[in-house]
Amino acid sequence: MTKLQFSLAVAVIIALVYTAVPLEVFAQLEASDSAKMPVIDPFKVLIKPKKKKQAPRVRRPTVQRRQGPPATPPLVIKVSAIAGEAPDFVAVIKYKGQDYIVETGDEGPEGMFKVRKVYANKLEVYYSKDKTVKTFMF
Repeated sequence: MTKLQFSLAVAVIIALVYTAVPLEVFAQLEASDSAKMPVIDPFKVLIKPKKKKQAPRVRRPTVQRRQGPPATPPLVIKVSAIAGEAPDFVAVIKYKGQDYIVETGDEGPEGMFKVRKVYANKLEVYYSKDKTVKTFMF
């Protein structure tokens, strides 16, 4: 047998095997081969990103502050003039658009203020609404 005859014989045997053996046998052989080798999808995501941990939210309750008493209106007095001698000074003041002449111990209109002391360059007044002593310069 020559090489040519041998290769023809092998080709004929292979052709007979393929035609004589049913296709299901080949399908089973392929299935058993694929069971050994996993099929990898090239588009499948294998590594998933980790989810970031969210910082816990701290909820602070809104604090409602108590409303205090309404603010007292400021005492507006303008000292126009101061006259007199050392212990007994007299001041001319303007209060709510009216001119008044006051000395130590006098009370203002409606009892809003009381003159504590009149100095040569300033006037000390006790403000009854605020309960404080205010000083007005000349």
